[in-house]
Order: sequence, then structure tokens, then C-alpha cells
Amino acid sequence: MNTPIPPTNHRIKVKAMGIVRRVVDGREQVLGGVGHDVTKGQHFYRLIGGSVEFGETTEQALRREFREELDTDIIIGPLRGWSENIYVFEGTPGHEVVAMYEVQLANAALYERDTMPILDTTDQAGWADVDAVKAGSVRLYPEVESYL
Repeated sequence: MNTPIPPTNHRIKVKAMGIVRRVVDGREQVLGGVGHDVTKGQHFYRLIGGSVEFGETTEQALRREFREELDTDIIIGPLRGWSENIYVFEGTPGHEVVAMYEVQLANAALYERDTMPILDTTDQAGWADVDAVKAGSVRLYPEVESYL
């Protein structure tokens, strides 16, 4: 008996994302893509990274995603944990399991920039204040407050 395959948008995605940190004026910040959900009217940051392709490890996917998105190599630190997210974005449900790693950018000049283009989209990356994320006044996805 064949099990029907669910539509692509109803499959669980495996992702790898990096927690990149900097400190400015004594305040810790994490790097994320700047996003907006029009349906919810919500602004947010999303950690840099993306889907693991068939045959890739999570570390290989993370390296590829940082090269595609920010044109930089990375130094991958420890795996901080896994996050399972069941969410709705722009009215469409999603489900992902995310490996989250500590990451350092090989291109040190990127730490000096407040914003930078994400090269494979029209989006920008920027720095979210960790205290504001923990307080709930700034949203960061996946929800990783326990790892900050």
C-alpha cells in the first residue's frame, strides 16, 4: 500500500541556522534577516541559514547558506540545540526542525555593518538586540531565547 505524499508546503523541513553575535556599546546583538509578515502585521528577525538539501549535513548546509546569503565563509562552533517550529507565515502553515549552531563570520568587516543585503533575496540582514528579544519587544525566529 502506497502512502500518499503530502503537498510540498505540508512537509516538515530540516534547516540549519547560525547564531552570530556581536557587542555594541555593551549590548549583545544577534544577526538575522529582517522580515515582515503582512498578514500578522509583524516585524521580525530570522537567524541566517536555511534548508538542508538531500545528502548534506547540517554543517554543510549552514556553510552553503552563509555563502549564498552573505557571501562569507564561517567558523562553526558548537551545536546549541534543536528547535521545532510549527508556525504560520503570510497565512501559510509551516513546520521545521532546526539545528542551531554558534557561528563566527570569517569576513570580520561584516561585524562593523549595521545592515547588509541578503544576496539571494531582496531582503536585508541586521542585528537584533538580545535584551529586547528576551523581553519580547523584538521577535527572533526560530524562538531561541534559551540559547541567547
